Amino acid sequence: MDLSAQFNTIIITSADDVNFGGHVGEDAFHRFFKLAKDRWVADVLAINRLINVHFVTRKYGVEIKKEVFHPSVLYVHVPSVSFEGFRLTIHFTLKLQERICAQAEFELITVDLKERKMLSKSLLYEKYRSNHWHSV
Repeated sequence: MDLSAQFNTIIITSADDVNFGGHVGEDAFHRFFKLAKDRWVADVLAINRLINVHFVTRKYGVEIKKEVFHPSVLYVHVPSVSFEGFRLTIHFTLKLQERICAQAEFELITVDLKERKMLSKSLLYEKYRSNHWHSV
C-alpha cells in the first residue's frame, strides 16, 4: 500500500454536464472530483474491501480556475497525499490541455468497519500488513 503512488484518470464531459450558460457547471466539477476520489480509493487503496476499511469524507473543497466547455477530455492527477493522525488528505488537479481548470481537496477519515473505530496511519498499515501476509 503506497499512498504516494502516481494516480491519473481521465474524465470525459457529457452533454448533461453543461449548464444554462453553455459551459460545464459547478455541480459537474463536484461529480468529477467525487468520481476521481472513488477511483483513487479503488485504485491506490484497493485494500479497503480486503481489510474491512471504509474512507469517510470529513471535509471537501473545490476551486474552479478556468471555464470548461463540452466536449472536453479532462485529466485528473493527485499531486500530493498526506496522512496525519486519523486524517487522510488528498489533493486533486483537473487539467484541460495541460492547464489547471480546477483543484480539490478531500479530507477523509479511515474507519475500521468491523470494530467501528477510526484508524490512524500506523494502525491502517498494521492491519494491511497482517492481512496481506495471511492472503499471500
